[in-house]
Amino acid sequence: MEWSGKEEYNKQGLRDWVVDEKLAGKTRSANGLTLATVEGAGHMAPHDKPKETLKMLLRWLSPEAL
Repeated sequence: MEWSGKEEYNKQGLRDWVVDEKLAGKTRSANGLTLATVEGAGHMAPHDKPKETLKMLLRWLSPEAL
């Protein structure tokens, strides 16, 4: 994707994010773009991992970083 923040975003490594002290997935973020995965969930993430998916959505809606 062509975008002014592409270089900075590509420099960021994937980081773990946790829910209840357990690995919930991976994330990276720069210049307003965030990628987040939910470990062990497919396209039905809310069904497969409801707690982790809810935490991800609540963090997305808040100023707290993932």
